[in-house]
Amino acid sequence: EPWKLYQGQNTVLDALCNMKNTIIVKGRQQGISTLCLFYAAVRLVLEPGISVAVVAHNYSTSQKLLRDLSGMLEQLHATIESASKNHIQLSTKSRVNALTAGSDKIGRGSTYSLIVCSEAGFYQESHQAMASLTACLTTNGQVIQESTATATDTASELLGKILKIIKKIPIVTGK
Repeated sequence: EPWKLYQGQNTVLDALCNMKNTIIVKGRQQGISTLCLFYAAVRLVLEPGISVAVVAHNYSTSQKLLRDLSGMLEQLHATIESASKNHIQLSTKSRVNALTAGSDKIGRGSTYSLIVCSEAGFYQESHQAMASLTACLTTNGQVIQESTATATDTASELLGKILKIIKKIPIVTGK
């Protein structure tokens, strides 16, 4: 049976396809994290040589994201050339790395066309993590940040925190 999108997922998918950067403040169990991973899987299959990072607030969650993405790639009949607990490379030379926010070396030495930040509201030292990640982004790269509110934050407070983090990141544009 084909995957049927909920109205909220349709709205998010439209934003992912039409916006360079997307911040999604969401409720639990709405399928938004899965939708963001599926969007990454489709780009990995359709864009040979693309480099993607999936980022989570802890190591075990980043590994789960990569496993889930691997399953999606298999369903899309992608040929996985190599895989480890931290990366997948397809026969098309597209690759995805699983990263953990808060790591001293997050993203260093790599360049990404798409960065999917899952549960970004839970990142330790989130402004440092986002600064490091955006430094790894290609010129026309895309960043997706999605998160539920924490037990102490309302959705609007979480959005305010994320926007404060973004304002601390210097944005440089080339001419």
